[in-house]
Amino acid sequence: MQLSFSRAALPAGKASVIIVKGTPDGKQWTDGAVITSQPDTPGTDIGDGCLCIVGNEIWFSYRDNQLRANTFSIKVAHSVDGGKSWSPHSTVATSAGARQGLWASHLFDLGGGIVLCTFDDEAAPWKTHPGHQWLTGVVWNPKARVWDTPRTVSRAHNPAHLSRDGMPSVVRLGKAKLGCAFETVTTTPEHASQIMFVTSNDNGAHWSWETAERSVIFRSNAPRYSAYCPWLTQLSNGVLACVFTSNDRAETFDFPAGKLHGDVMLSTSQDQGKTWSKAEAVYAGGNRNYMPQLLEVSPGRLVCLSLDHAIDRFTAVTGTVGPQK
Repeated sequence: MQLSFSRAALPAGKASVIIVKGTPDGKQWTDGAVITSQPDTPGTDIGDGCLCIVGNEIWFSYRDNQLRANTFSIKVAHSVDGGKSWSPHSTVATSAGARQGLWASHLFDLGGGIVLCTFDDEAAPWKTHPGHQWLTGVVWNPKARVWDTPRTVSRAHNPAHLSRDGMPSVVRLGKAKLGCAFETVTTTPEHASQIMFVTSNDNGAHWSWETAERSVIFRSNAPRYSAYCPWLTQLSNGVLACVFTSNDRAETFDFPAGKLHGDVMLSTSQDQGKTWSKAEAVYAGGNRNYMPQLLEVSPGRLVCLSLDHAIDRFTAVTGTVGPQK
């Protein structure tokens, strides 16, 4: 088994995203092929992507933004040779205008070549809710080879409440049931950071925020502490596991600019996301972790990957979650 991640790189004046391959224990990582690249001009912003196996291909969704020009897009690249080479596949969405950004994205294979792309969207709420950010989902139609009509995956149930929903992660909970974890803020005035959850019973056509408020996976012990970039995994033993990064265990929330602070935390659910366990630390390292992901490499054996900025490399820890069958 080989672990795969993606990372940004700046080779010879290029802004690039490359695939990174690692050993199962996460101790050795090797840079692979360039997934996408463009000139590294001021304002160029690409990355925050998601790898997904679709049939015999590997897809990668990513943001491709020009911040100075205020133009934004979510794009997909694909590989037909196991990640050795990459080519453009499609553009999922575009927007233009200040504070109308498109940011992190997530791909989920619905089956039969149909793929759901969910992404952070400041453009959709701009006209009616400026300053908000919703999650938008768009489905790839393999017959027409187009991305179909966008749908709102998550926003606050009460339209008067602030939504800053982002960094989605989607899993299948049943035949037509999906679950999505994401970072957002509380609706109370301090707008503290938290991790929340929504579900769909019809493969993403409608989502639970439409009829009830989003449910909470994790909320920090005190305002102004952070919780961000969740990753959701449905395990073979029926446990739903969510890893994310939080500085909730730190003595202070106030850190210098550029010094991302957070431990990788884990919360689990035995009832498909209705209730969640108290979060526990999975990996601390130098307390500067980002983009955790949890993989079940065999029944009962898990690998948690993350980018540890304190040592500037990917890390992996192994463990088990919940009762094993």
